[in-house]
Amino acid sequence: MQICRAEDGQVFQINTTLYDIAKKPSTLRTLLAECTSVDPGSMIMFLSDGQQLREDNIRELSDAQDQTIFVFNRDYLDLEVDEVMSVLGVREGDGLLPSGSLQEDSISSLRTSQVLQDQFQRSQQHQSYISALFQQIHSQHD
Repeated sequence: MQICRAEDGQVFQINTTLYDIAKKPSTLRTLLAECTSVDPGSMIMFLSDGQQLREDNIRELSDAQDQTIFVFNRDYLDLEVDEVMSVLGVREGDGLLPSGSLQEDSISSLRTSQVLQDQFQRSQQHQSYISALFQQIHSQHD
């Protein structure tokens, strides 16, 4: 089974199944905390199909085809984006957020096609970021 810590995408492989955990549902959060270092009281858990995983529904979800669990940290929901980025050690331009705009001085030295290509790449990066952010928010509120 795979466990994915949602805040950074780190994936952990463990030798158990949802069916095994369903036999002792009280061990779910402890097991996931050992893998992900996310506080058990702050966990929001989802399967890859978007269904929220809890101790009270693990038995009915234990036969899921994809045994990947995504673990979100609820503590980050109350923080501003800049605070979360700081806690996670993410800087603007690391691929999650689009980096700053072109400097006006450099625009004059670039051909128009280069400027357009650069802006197109930035808009694609921004669109990817917005799409990923939307999917995470959607999953957290379902």
